[in-house]
Amino acid sequence: MDITSVKIADNPRTNKEAVKVVKKSLSEFGFQQPLVLDKDNIIIVGHTRFEAAKELGFDSVPCFIATELTDEKIKAYRIMDNKSAEFASWNLGLLSKEITQLLEA
Repeated sequence: MDITSVKIADNPRTNKEAVKVVKKSLSEFGFQQPLVLDKDNIIIVGHTRFEAAKELGFDSVPCFIATELTDEKIKAYRIMDNKSAEFASWNLGLLSKEITQLLEA
């Protein structure tokens, strides 16, 4: 979707510092996860990816339009998407293995 068609509304999460990291990721790996928009092209999830793409000068971004979500579901999904990562933890053995393999490559 043309980046100028995407709109931003409420995002309860502050992400200014994360934009720097996501810019590096987009530069390295490309856009592998689309933004999720509502029927009016307002971002539900993907605010940080969108800001990073804008700063990198992208003309378009991949998007999924979630037409089946109610306004209440949109709010709940936006919160869940941002909050869910806080409940995860690392398997330090597997993380160490992955990092070691990257360093050896």
